[in-house]
Amino acid sequence: MKADYYIGPPDAPDLKHRSMIIDDTVYLTKYYYDEAGSRIRKMTYAYLGKLSEGEPPANSDVSNTSDWSIRNDEFYSRDVSGREVAIYKNASILEYPFYGLDMIGKLKDDELHFYLKDHLGSIRATIYDNLCVRRTEPAPACS
Repeated sequence: MKADYYIGPPDAPDLKHRSMIIDDTVYLTKYYYDEAGSRIRKMTYAYLGKLSEGEPPANSDVSNTSDWSIRNDEFYSRDVSGREVAIYKNASILEYPFYGLDMIGKLKDDELHFYLKDHLGSIRATIYDNLCVRRTEPAPACS
């Protein structure tokens, strides 16, 4: 797997992208951000053409539909404070977070996830709707 990154100038929000090669297919992911720097959209394209010398096409124009095919299109819906309200993937809901004072859980893939947090707000355990619990180990102390 080979990957490269390009971060464009801050006044051009659609120029942030990442490309990688997985199983002889080039994927290009474009990220779109709002004025506050929050991600509002993520689009993933697959290159349909032949690879020349194993290198992906650099800064390719994805509007050429004979060379590129869209694989995923995600939208991030936010409230006025900037928190995520919902994430949509290919026009269907992917994640729906629940908030108290902060995010206490989410609905993802039609399964509820609730977070148990410590006094610092770090997630220590995740409770799923089928009552499975996944525990998060604390990070080791720095020495």
